Amino acid sequence: MNTVSKLSQLLKSLRGDEFEKFKKLYARNEEGAGRDPSVSRELLEKLRYGNPPEIPDENNEQENPGAGTFRMRCQRMYEDLLDFLLHHDQLERDETLTEVSRAKIKVKKMFAQYQILGYRGHFKAALDVLHQIADTAEKYELYEDAIHALCDLSNLYAGFNDKINYERVVGKLEEYSRIFEVYRKALQLYNSSSLRIVFHPDTLRKNPEIEKEMVQIRNLFYEFRQPRIGWFFHHITIRYHLVRREYTLAEEAGYRMLELQRLHPSIGSDSMVGATYNMLAHAHMHRFRFDYALEAVQQAQYYFRYNRINLTMARELEFLCLLYTKKTDKAEERINELLAETSERFEKFKWSLHQYLKACVHFVKGEFTKANKILVMEMQEIEKDKEGYNINTRIVDLMVLIENKMYDVAARRLESFKKHMDRMREAGGVKERYVKIFQLLKELAESDYNFRRVWAARRKILEDLGGDEATALAWEILSSEVLPFQVWFESKATNISFYDALFKFFARRQGPDVYFLQPVAGDKKKGK
Repeated sequence: MNTVSKLSQLLKSLRGDEFEKFKKLYARNEEGAGRDPSVSRELLEKLRYGNPPEIPDENNEQENPGAGTFRMRCQRMYEDLLDFLLHHDQLERDETLTEVSRAKIKVKKMFAQYQILGYRGHFKAALDVLHQIADTAEKYELYEDAIHALCDLSNLYAGFNDKINYERVVGKLEEYSRIFEVYRKALQLYNSSSLRIVFHPDTLRKNPEIEKEMVQIRNLFYEFRQPRIGWFFHHITIRYHLVRREYTLAEEAGYRMLELQRLHPSIGSDSMVGATYNMLAHAHMHRFRFDYALEAVQQAQYYFRYNRINLTMARELEFLCLLYTKKTDKAEERINELLAETSERFEKFKWSLHQYLKACVHFVKGEFTKANKILVMEMQEIEKDKEGYNINTRIVDLMVLIENKMYDVAARRLESFKKHMDRMREAGGVKERYVKIFQLLKELAESDYNFRRVWAARRKILEDLGGDEATALAWEILSSEVLPFQVWFESKATNISFYDALFKFFARRQGPDVYFLQPVAGDKKKGK
């Protein structure tokens, strides 16, 4: 990511009052350096509000003589903005900092104070500061800082010939050194398990190696009772169960994690709690329990309120909850908000993705012409995802054309779809589900779009397309196929609304409630 993009994203993350304060401060600095502050003010406005200027090509100075100056200005702005965020007054009012973050900053400041006092010979005062550091580091499980402080305390007590306190501190140092080694071991096991989940998800249903690592992390947590090790254990457990499609177990692990996070500030940062709610929402979605999912994802938005990337993903998940529960007006409102916040220039894939989601809203509302316009005009970037969104935008496009009775255009698009599938086969394969969908669309066209006839002839295939997600043909929620093809086909064949068919499908797939499942509520104020 270039400096202009980084600067733009950082400016957009500021609160309104923060931005105004930085803009005034920067303008004063520009005036003091003899530069025109209006140029910088205008640039800052453009970078923050989504209309950044064109980035000159610095490799061609003859055609773009101002390229180097422009980039230097942006680099200077970026560095000054980082310094602004680290200023004491700013840190005190910064709502994005968690309790743990403030503790870390406090400890770093106290280390500087301790060194200044030590250099000036104020050893008793330095001793007091070191004790404060050790106590704070212990409370928030800042292992390295605690060990550093205890090492220096042992040196001071040895210098004071204070044997009793020296031995006490050394005992504490040995205890924390052991805990830190255990923490590092747990972290290594956690990272190993995480990589196995990401890169070898299919082997998790056969290979028990990850379970051994999880047992090791669990045993370390139960032996030492360190919340940060507990976070490793619960977090990897949730992810493991999600990949194995053991969604009830993932929900249970998620609620246990939340209880641990409520009790311990060291693992209660906004990003950590938000991640737990987000994973809970995914588990609920896979069990088609959308009320629980919606509550969880709204809580996640509260905790992600200062993290634009995670907040955007949580709001996309909220959009799906609203879409699948027929709250179409709210779903459209959410996707319009996302589009308003997405930069078409800097976030091309997100822009295209959100347009696709908006087309899906228009489809379920029966606004097929609007959906068609988006699918024709706004899919250039998302179509680069050859095996996912490219195929599914093509399928939705065909569904829209058929709804609009544009059969000639649909025939040409179907032929284009076939060529795309052939290219994918040559490149390494295509999902069997998409092969079956293509075959059904082809038979539908050959039957002069007689849904009932194809439905009767291919009932078994359509049932398999709506089967359990562990099977090869089944629809997967939270995939690039936002609108289940077999649901649309059933609605057309049986002459019922799309949502009636969708709710029938969800009712068949929804898992039973269990004892520990309670609506996620009463935690924090919900985000928008």
